[in-house]
Amino acid sequence: MIKTTAIVINYLLISAYPLFAQDSLSKKKSPFSFNTDLVTSYVWRGQEFSRTPNLQPYLTFKKGGFQFGSWGSGSISGDYKEVDLFASYTLSNFSITATDYYSFYGYPKENYFDYSKNTTIHLFEGSISFLGTKKFPLTILASAFIYGLDKDTKGNNYYSSYFEAGYSFSNINVIIGVTPKKGYYGSGMGVVNAGIKLNKEIKITNTYSIPASISLLCNPMSEKIFLVAGFTF
Repeated sequence: MIKTTAIVINYLLISAYPLFAQDSLSKKKSPFSFNTDLVTSYVWRGQEFSRTPNLQPYLTFKKGGFQFGSWGSGSISGDYKEVDLFASYTLSNFSITATDYYSFYGYPKENYFDYSKNTTIHLFEGSISFLGTKKFPLTILASAFIYGLDKDTKGNNYYSSYFEAGYSFSNINVIIGVTPKKGYYGSGMGVVNAGIKLNKEIKITNTYSIPASISLLCNPMSEKIFLVAGFTF
């Protein structure tokens, strides 16, 4: 009797194992994540790339401090498209990132795999960020283009740099961005991006809400101002 009972118990445990394993796997957090933003216009670092609404999907893979992903933007009118790749490593409150920007807006021929120094339309950037802390939510970004389309009329690299500081409190984020010299961002040293961003959750149902934001931005160097709303799905 004892032997028979033991056999039955073992059989039940073995039969149930796949169910336990499936349940465990279903609860395991995936390293992949994705979302899509909808913005009323596409403004980046004080520059307006598209005046019409853009869908901006992004896909990331995160493992420990490493993160790899892709980010893109496509205008609803079809006049702008961008696909970027990035890799980053975060340790404590610091992050280092390498980004490959690829936009073929305004170029007659699309050739993603053209990395030639003289003809590529890719932009490669290296950046380092301080991510702030809960007690002191100040963020600092330092970045520079190191290869690609960032060239003067003689074909020499500008190595355009951009520095940005941001401070968050409550649901508000204030930023200011500067460039130290003539290049991709402007005609010389100065402020190229400054503004304020407000965030809120728009409640759709009792269990679902959509993150939303509105940003008032200006570029003092180019004397332009932007008001951009965004929604995340």
